[in-house]
Amino acid sequence: DSWELQYFGNLFQEANDDYDGDGVSNIDEYRDNTDPTNESDRIKEGSLLWLWIIVIIIIIAALAFFGFKFLTKSKGKKGVKEANIDPRLKEYIQSSLSKGFTKNQISQALLTKGWNKKDIDKALR
Repeated sequence: DSWELQYFGNLFQEANDDYDGDGVSNIDEYRDNTDPTNESDRIKEGSLLWLWIIVIIIIIAALAFFGFKFLTKSKGKKGVKEANIDPRLKEYIQSSLSKGFTKNQISQALLTKGWNKKDIDKALR
């Protein structure tokens, strides 16, 4: 009673009331020895939790965004490893290009010879 009279000047406040609206009940203010009439005396525990959740979400989003950009940027047009291209195909294309054939002509010739379009496209990059 003396604590209630000191802070509220009456005995009308309940234990679970929140006089200063800081998200902490009067009984918790009493137990923690904080001023129940001063909302800045105590950080809202719920607000702090939400702050951490928001910070974590931002960090995850940034890592996902920048990590994805880093992975795609590092690949670029050179994402195809030279080792994955059949050396015979690569040699044929270089030879044909040096003779003045266009990439389209080379692609058609290789398709006619039975090469896979996907492999031809990789080698022509």
